[in-house]
Amino acid sequence: MHSAFDSFLNEAPSDHTLSQLLAVGLICPVHAEAVPAHAALTHPATSLVDGPLLAASMPQILRAIWMQRRARAELRRDGIVDIVARLERDRPGNASYNERLGQNIAAAFLRSMRLVSAADQCLVRGIAMKRLLAQRGCDASLVFGVTMPFSAHCWVQIGDVVLTDTLDIIRRYQPIFSV
Repeated sequence: MHSAFDSFLNEAPSDHTLSQLLAVGLICPVHAEAVPAHAALTHPATSLVDGPLLAASMPQILRAIWMQRRARAELRRDGIVDIVARLERDRPGNASYNERLGQNIAAAFLRSMRLVSAADQCLVRGIAMKRLLAQRGCDASLVFGVTMPFSAHCWVQIGDVVLTDTLDIIRRYQPIFSV
């Protein structure tokens, strides 16, 4: 199965490979018109977490915690498919990236990890950060990646800049989808 999934990620898979992955439920058939058009996935070049971050104020940290709690509850209630659809629908128009804003939000989320559990919470953190950036007019990408043996991770990225993780973590994963 490892070689079949690797083939699926890295090259044009054969019909036999696709049949194997379909049989075990790792992929599912969809019509092309049902798949939203996404910009090409940009490989990250830098991470705000790797360098010194600005100080985050307590209100910023509390906002980051509140957004994560909201995302966690929403995942339990609605599921990832509905949330991804809303993230796609609610993209800010005429978005621009303000580096200071990105640093402030990244710092608040990093500091919030001292107060709330961060273990296995990349999806919650990513949804929350993407939403908070969108509220401030910044269109960030929530990127989903996989690695073998099967492991998944997601992170927030603007252009080639990662806001949620260090590059050494992100580079372990092959990006497969972003919203």
